[in-house]
Amino acid sequence: DTIHISSSGNTSNGNEDVCHLLFQSFNNDASGKIEARVLSVDTGKSSLTFRNNLDPGSPQLLLSLSADSLVNFSYRETQEDVFTSSLNTIKINLPCWLQLKKNNDRYIAYTSTDNIFWTAFDSLEISLGNFPYVGVAITANDSTTANAYLDSINVSIDVPVFSMGSLSAKNINDETAKLSWTAVNET
Repeated sequence: DTIHISSSGNTSNGNEDVCHLLFQSFNNDASGKIEARVLSVDTGKSSLTFRNNLDPGSPQLLLSLSADSLVNFSYRETQEDVFTSSLNTIKINLPCWLQLKKNNDRYIAYTSTDNIFWTAFDSLEISLGNFPYVGVAITANDSTTANAYLDSINVSIDVPVFSMGSLSAKNINDETAKLSWTAVNET
């Protein structure tokens, strides 16, 4: 299903955000990602984001796609600080895929034209607290209304894989068995 997100007001590049944000909480101890296919952005920019809190000046990072099809990575390290933009900017044809991957406090931005082959665009190490939020944002660059159309928005959390190193069982009373094993982390 296609999702239409709209917003008006000045951009979220200052020390306070003016945007429309679709979000959910994310376990900070987990590794995972958010990805979406951006179909169109008419003005302003559409972004994938991880953020510390829901305050307008929250520490956060944004993987953004502007109306002129430029991809940019920016971040705010402390509450109500101004955004810092990466020096990397690329132009990409629409529709395109954007992905922000989280591994502890390391975030990697990716782009793709087909959702098969991904290109790492930029990365950043930033602490976003114990319970960050993940989501999609749209912001206008002025007082007009910005519109973005996205589909295939996906948030996933990586689950560590374990194998049992050794397993033993002991009969307790012909109805219950005590199982013991050592786990080996394979992530």
